Amino acid sequence: MSCLLEEVAAIGSPSEIVQWLCPHLYPGRGHGSPVPGTGSTHLTDIDWSEEWDGWNDIDHGGGGKGLSVNNEDGGSLKRSSPSSPSPQPEASWLTECITAISPTCDIMAIGYKNRLAILSRRWENLAEENEGMKLVTTWRGTVGYTPDDEISAVLCLPLISQKQSSTGGPDWTCIIVGFTSGYVAMYTENGLVLLSQQFEEQMVLSLTCRTHPAGSPLVLAQDGTEELVMLYPRAITTIDGFSLFQTLRGCRNQVAKAAASGGDTVTVPPLGYKKWGLVDQGMVKDCVAPGLCPPSIYDHMAQTSVAKGFSHTVFTAVPATSLHITTGRGPFAGFLTAHEGSAPPFMADVARHYASKLKDALVSAASGWLFGKSKNKETDPSKMKPKIEPATPLPYRWSLPDKPRLGLSISMSSSRRLAAITDDLGRVTLLDVQKGIAVRMWKGYRDADCGWVEVEGEWGGTKRWVTFLLIYAPRRGLLEVWMPQQGPRVAAFNVPKQSKLIYTPHTLLGANSVRGVRCKVFPVIFITPDGTMSEVNIPFHLALGGKTSKRARDLHLLKTLKSHLKGGSEEEMLTVMSEIKTMTVRKQAVLTLILSQHLTVSLLQGLLDLFLPIYGVEEEVEAREDIHTLDHESRLFGQQLVRLRQLLDLYLVLSQLHAAREASPDPEDDVLVMDLAKILVLTPKEIMDVITTCGCNEHFKTSNTKKVKFSDGELVLSVGSFIRCWDVSVGVLARDTGTSALPVDLKGDLQVEKKIRLGELLYGWQWHRESIRKFHQVVEKSGASPESLLHLALEHWLQGPSPDTVATLHFGMVVHILSSLAENKILCDVSEQSAWWIAVRDKLVASEQPFHAYMAALLCRGVHATLETKAYQNKEDSTKTGRSREDKEGLTQPTAKFMSLNDWEGLSMEMVEWNLVLWQLGCLLPLNRLSSCLPSNGPERKLKLEVSVKNLLDKGKGKDQNQVSIMKF
Repeated sequence: MSCLLEEVAAIGSPSEIVQWLCPHLYPGRGHGSPVPGTGSTHLTDIDWSEEWDGWNDIDHGGGGKGLSVNNEDGGSLKRSSPSSPSPQPEASWLTECITAISPTCDIMAIGYKNRLAILSRRWENLAEENEGMKLVTTWRGTVGYTPDDEISAVLCLPLISQKQSSTGGPDWTCIIVGFTSGYVAMYTENGLVLLSQQFEEQMVLSLTCRTHPAGSPLVLAQDGTEELVMLYPRAITTIDGFSLFQTLRGCRNQVAKAAASGGDTVTVPPLGYKKWGLVDQGMVKDCVAPGLCPPSIYDHMAQTSVAKGFSHTVFTAVPATSLHITTGRGPFAGFLTAHEGSAPPFMADVARHYASKLKDALVSAASGWLFGKSKNKETDPSKMKPKIEPATPLPYRWSLPDKPRLGLSISMSSSRRLAAITDDLGRVTLLDVQKGIAVRMWKGYRDADCGWVEVEGEWGGTKRWVTFLLIYAPRRGLLEVWMPQQGPRVAAFNVPKQSKLIYTPHTLLGANSVRGVRCKVFPVIFITPDGTMSEVNIPFHLALGGKTSKRARDLHLLKTLKSHLKGGSEEEMLTVMSEIKTMTVRKQAVLTLILSQHLTVSLLQGLLDLFLPIYGVEEEVEAREDIHTLDHESRLFGQQLVRLRQLLDLYLVLSQLHAAREASPDPEDDVLVMDLAKILVLTPKEIMDVITTCGCNEHFKTSNTKKVKFSDGELVLSVGSFIRCWDVSVGVLARDTGTSALPVDLKGDLQVEKKIRLGELLYGWQWHRESIRKFHQVVEKSGASPESLLHLALEHWLQGPSPDTVATLHFGMVVHILSSLAENKILCDVSEQSAWWIAVRDKLVASEQPFHAYMAALLCRGVHATLETKAYQNKEDSTKTGRSREDKEGLTQPTAKFMSLNDWEGLSMEMVEWNLVLWQLGCLLPLNRLSSCLPSNGPERKLKLEVSVKNLLDKGKGKDQNQVSIMKF
């Protein structure tokens, strides 16, 4: 997963907004100031195009920037012809206008000269292709306090809601505008003026706000104070955030009351502020306020010794200081520290202060004595200028001097540790805020915009935060993401030229007084000339380097895969899995898919096709010496994939068998009777007796037997449920067995319902000769444990309805197939018993369905006798391959001679045990018939009779005598 530039909103009708703000950018409009009556005369676009044909990359100089030729951007702008019915805005409007966005991306303010437009977020669905979040104009108008006053800075500051039911979102947003006259005005979202005040007679260079640090643990000092910072060419003015928050709320309430009552009188109290004078700055362009600095006794003593001399007394108490960083020229970067609170003054400073006061008093008294008291002249209050307080001189504590370099802008990270400065030489300089040093520099970024993004992630079991630096180079049309201090560039986007990267470091004003703020903020918004607004999503793993970077990247891809499993397409999931590079994460991804409820056959097939060529071990590869190129874990993973392939093939064949709609054979067909006789090793007459017994249990078949029913949708398990029934993750490598499949065992903790469904999938298909052949082949290739399959087949048989000839033949052939796959476990010495059949007999004698158990015992005895006879004949006459092949394949071919096991004398322990079990089960058949004659429900049904051979042997034959005696016939 890489960085993404995702659209979050768009400006609705940008051409109309820009046409009102910047009419000089459109054909037929002048290039002059938007202020009417200024008398400015400029060439029109038509005259300009006729005189300078082909110069499409000329900046027309709106806003007083003059003409400039940008050869690097030649031909990139698309100018509208004068005859165009709907002209498109020029691409340069973003660079000429002053733009600000709220950190919640719901309010936007655009200013040009004395025009201001306020946009609010709305949901629009005018057309299917254009529906989405739009920022539409809610207010626009001209602003200013002097005829030539213009907008020089804009800030959108949301105020947090203090309602108990709120989740910490913004209540409303205040638009703060700075003017060239020095005024700072604050507006509502509807353009109503809340208050305005002039702090200096020079223009406002920038407006920034320091708010509560949104829970970032990267902040060195958790400074919870909030502050509005206004930069002037010779001063820095700050307003406390708490008092500003209360004042704005009070003014808004007064404006609302005045509007409701029809009045227009609003009493606005003056704002309390601090003003620091820049005494050593040649030219300032921008500033940031990191806030309170962590106290350091050593730095304090060193600074005092340098400033006052080694003989001066140094106080050990470290005063609280607030740091401000400016950029410009002379110095390039300056660090100012303002002492908070009151400090003990020096005696020389006190004496100088009192001498100045005394001098002023003496001069005033002498003038009164000599010239007499003059009457105060009455002045017009409207012509009185507001009183501007002088600034407190604040010298630089240290700086980075660089005479030829002019700093243009500075942006500080949310953690307040790092800051990036752009200059007029096309460089971006990275500063360490606390140490006051430059740690890195990038070149080739003229007119660049910078921003910071903090990303939270998890690594090593703990949560971590990382900071990324975003640099937008408008001349190259590149948006880059960097690891700021020592890391490389981790991502880059090709974006339109003359776009704008807006960095909003503040959050919501008043957040330090409200707990549980859960409002999403957008610190960086990228705006293109067509009005598209996007955010940059950066994954955490890009911050990791070295050997851990691949694994971290894969872990984030694994999270993406989990999110796609809920609603993504299979192509997206396979694409994400193809990007995973490490084996351990691939193994986790496979396990995630297996455990998912959304796993499909095509998805599993695509997964195996993707990874099996990498980890699958073929026979030819095993024969070579380079088989050990894969490590142990990789070979285990390869065997897991092979087992998944085997189980998937088994599932596909079983699905085909269930989907087949061939006609079921007639149970009374003579051919079926002959085939059943060969499996049971009985004569046709004995088979007819068994069928008659089956007929006697017809009532029992329809009324008393437990039946397992499935709906059409539940008949076949999903591929995920089927795979989860098997243990495919084995910690030991399977030995090389040539061409045979890898062994796969059933899980031992399967629930009863899961076993019933699995048995229905494996054995619930309709019987016909072709299906038996397919089942034999796929079970042999699947590697499934024959013992587990046989016990599952017995449970499915014992829980099913009373069987007919077809069902008995079906089950008998399944038992023969599974037993032939484990022939080496079945055959043993004549004086011994096979563990294979011992487990089968234990299950049969414990069954409470005597008829089902009796038929299963007959089939198992016949299968054992067939396998035993075949093994003896192969041992006696190993050279007669034709006969052995006929014995192997000709179970269902008719023969003229039939033998009966009832006429044989038991010569092996196995046959003796089987005959004993058959006699015991046969003794329970009368009770089985008796139970089948009882009514299924109603008051006459007094007792349910369910007996087994094991219960009778354990508790005695008198256990059920009382139950039988009280039955009413």
